[in-house]
Amino acid sequence: MSIHYPEHDGATGYFIPPLFLDRQGQSISAEGWIHHRHDPEYVQVGNDTDGHILVSTVWIGLVTHPEAPLTNLFETIIFDHGHSFETWSWNDEQAALEGHKHLVETHLSPRT
Repeated sequence: MSIHYPEHDGATGYFIPPLFLDRQGQSISAEGWIHHRHDPEYVQVGNDTDGHILVSTVWIGLVTHPEAPLTNLFETIIFDHGHSFETWSWNDEQAALEGHKHLVETHLSPRT
């Protein structure tokens, strides 16, 4: 399968393709992104729960606005009884790991 997007010269209004990035923020093909998205170990960064609240951090690897900084390489969502109520985006894996740890510490009941 090959995906082709029209060129964008910044003035014509042609479709701007999404950028596909690996966990290190390096550009990859759409096929590579699809391959990684099917690998749960590649996608999942952190997944912690206290039985009521779930903190889930995953690799997204998609930038839909090429002019913007990397704002959706990783994402953390906090779920309360299955409903999302807070979301964070991270620019790199280290920030995602540190952010996930902080959110686990501040949102989950202490384990005894």
